[in-house]
Amino acid sequence: MALFLRLFRLVIVAALLLVPVILVAWLLASLTGATGGMADFVLKWLHVLVHVALLLAVFISAFVFDGMGPEDMGLRLKGRWAELGFGLVLGLGILVGLFLFLNALGVISFHGVNWPAVDSFSFGALLVFIFGAANEEMLFRGYMLNHMSGSMGQALLVSSLLFAFAHGINPGGMNLLFFFQLVLAGYVMGYMYLWSGSLWLPFGFHLSWNLVVASFLGAPMVEGALLNLQVTSSLFVPFLHLGMFAAPIIALSLARWFLLQRGKACPWKASLTPFMTPDLVLADETVEHG
Repeated sequence: MALFLRLFRLVIVAALLLVPVILVAWLLASLTGATGGMADFVLKWLHVLVHVALLLAVFISAFVFDGMGPEDMGLRLKGRWAELGFGLVLGLGILVGLFLFLNALGVISFHGVNWPAVDSFSFGALLVFIFGAANEEMLFRGYMLNHMSGSMGQALLVSSLLFAFAHGINPGGMNLLFFFQLVLAGYVMGYMYLWSGSLWLPFGFHLSWNLVVASFLGAPMVEGALLNLQVTSSLFVPFLHLGMFAAPIIALSLARWFLLQRGKACPWKASLTPFMTPDLVLADETVEHG
């Protein structure tokens, strides 16, 4: 119950921050008579400011109201570049490899570059991806998991379900397969966070995942996919969905190897206590790895 009260307070803080942002955007559009390119400009930067406001709401809730420090959230400086870099390469490598593999099997085919979409991918669109991944990791991993107690598996499941439900407001809607893909991805990124004790690894993975999906499948703020991709037959659609389920599992396996190489204990069974990250309270004996 305490978690949901904190989330309710966070929503109130976010609303108070979002109201002036939306009013300013509305006034700017009204005063300039924003149409066409100007309307697109206002809309893109409104998206950026919305993500910044949401991120600021998480910071205020965590640091001001709850008395958390940056390291409690997983924003530690030690090892940040290695973990961020591995996360970026992990998301990029797995998804690009998946689409190339499906292309080799004849499940999908590529038909060149969608240049209008490439032209529409502005700096503002890139900031939306960066701040979007940042505020989702801060909220669903760094903040939420730090306010849960009990079984790690249950905590990951709850945070992953909320992560998936939150994406229901995205343009384009939600279907059942996409929902379960998001639950699995959220579970994997949550496990990366708890295992590493850091947000850098899941943030890097999340950011590169979103950028590659935008390139192949399209995303808000971009006029279609950056690459013209087609499923060669409706019979092959399940293979594409199967691949999107397999990708997070492969990512978790590779992240496991990476973290073990860095001497991280493998928390297969753990119980959570508030503000426990980066130190897990293990339910069984910690295994030391060289």
